[in-house]
Amino acid sequence: MNATISVRSTNGVTLALHDLGGDGPPLLMCHATGFHGRAYLAFARHLADAFHVWAVDFRGHGDSTIAENGEFTWSGMGEDVLAAAETIAGPSGSLRAVGHSMGGAAILLAELARPG
Repeated sequence: MNATISVRSTNGVTLALHDLGGDGPPLLMCHATGFHGRAYLAFARHLADAFHVWAVDFRGHGDSTIAENGEFTWSGMGEDVLAAAETIAGPSGSLRAVGHSMGGAAILLAELARPG
């Protein structure tokens, strides 16, 4: 599909959430520092038969905005995962996620903040 939607996160951040297509349960791809969600386009094609793949641009990366206070805290990245998860999976925010470096840490922080 390759559509992008805007998602509100914390501290005035607007995230770019990329719908990379596919069929199946949602899978959120979370990038490393200095990357962006579209870096997973080729990878998403290999997952399209098993998952509906989404990728987020974390605050200050890709097409997302920076925080109003200019901070790039780890907790903010976790909040970005939660905002993306709620958009993709609804209020339960329940989905699978894969992350590289900062993306993996952000997933863990999101899970600690809101288990499940």
